[in-house]
Amino acid sequence: MFFTPQSNLFIVRCVTNNCRLAATGYRLSATGLQVFATSQHRNIATSQHRNIATSPPRNIATSSPPRNIATSPPHNIANIATSQHRHLTTSQHRHLTTSPPHNIATSPPHNIATSPPHNIATSPPHNITMNNLLTYLRADARHYQILFLGTFLCYGIFVLNWDADLIKYASIFTTAIAVQLLGVRWVGGSYTSVKSALITSLSLCLLFKSNSYAVVSLATMLAIGSKFVLRYKGKHFFNPANFGIIATILLTQNAWISPGQWGSATILLFLVGSLGTFVLYKVGRIDIGLAFLLTLLGLQFYRSILYLGWPLDFLMQQFTSGSLLLFSFFMITDPVSTPNHPKVRIFWAMLVAFISFVLTNYYFINAAPLWVLFFISPITPFFDKLFVANRFVWQKQLVINN
Repeated sequence: MFFTPQSNLFIVRCVTNNCRLAATGYRLSATGLQVFATSQHRNIATSQHRNIATSPPRNIATSSPPRNIATSPPHNIANIATSQHRHLTTSQHRHLTTSPPHNIATSPPHNIATSPPHNIATSPPHNITMNNLLTYLRADARHYQILFLGTFLCYGIFVLNWDADLIKYASIFTTAIAVQLLGVRWVGGSYTSVKSALITSLSLCLLFKSNSYAVVSLATMLAIGSKFVLRYKGKHFFNPANFGIIATILLTQNAWISPGQWGSATILLFLVGSLGTFVLYKVGRIDIGLAFLLTLLGLQFYRSILYLGWPLDFLMQQFTSGSLLLFSFFMITDPVSTPNHPKVRIFWAMLVAFISFVLTNYYFINAAPLWVLFFISPITPFFDKLFVANRFVWQKQLVINN
């Protein structure tokens, strides 16, 4: 042990097993040994070394807050505010407290109540968009039939000034829907077949006449009921409106068909012809309409123009009858009650046209095509049995047979 009186320091040297332990800068005091800050050694208290007691370590509570504390700018060094370090500046660093991070409460997340999700009530659901609505309307040709027949009814009431009886129309629609629902419950099928009942109701409003509400209701019941009673292998073979009209005339003698109520305006021919052709194209039954009209037109042209020498205006007047046009495009072309085989359908339509021509010109039967269709419809099941083909359904995805 050696003493140096110049600095009142002592140096302790101890050598053990060739190892040397040196401590310099110590001095005695009342409390023991204290470190004397005379050295620049790396362990001196004025050093910024992280392990010296006078320099608080980074995890001490009195030190600067760690990097995850909200009041401290992020990274690993406390006095970084004055540094130009590339990760820690006074700029708008994405982790600084002055720029709120992405997930804190002041920045509402995507799914909280202030940001309405996709499916809540304030956001309309995906399946009611205009495109989907148009797709739904195009999927079923009955939508077009309802639209066009409703247009013809409005044309007759507001343009041709029919003496419309709203109570009669209401009784037709109410009875048709009620009988249709009962029939579906009894026989089975889809309740969307109510659209077929609406088509039948519009046809009755356009073609059928009676002074009695009871007779009108009877015609509607017979029309809709025939679809569920007169069936062959699940398929009805009478056109409902045709059956209701003719059966009611035969049973009551208090009903009739009034083809003259339509007049002979050329616009009616264009309207019914163009819209009817569109519907026939949609249901795949344009062959029936064309076969019937062309056959009847050819026969009438030969008799009226070539044989009798009548003017062409007479022929045009015959073929602008509203009853004939509605029959050609919306009754004889009923895709459910007509034969299934395409070639048989054409022959069947030509047969109806030929018999109608004979009854009109030689027996003077009013509305002859409706009578012919009524009496020729029962042979449809025989055609379907002899000539097998796929049945028609309004919408294959819904399997509607009514």
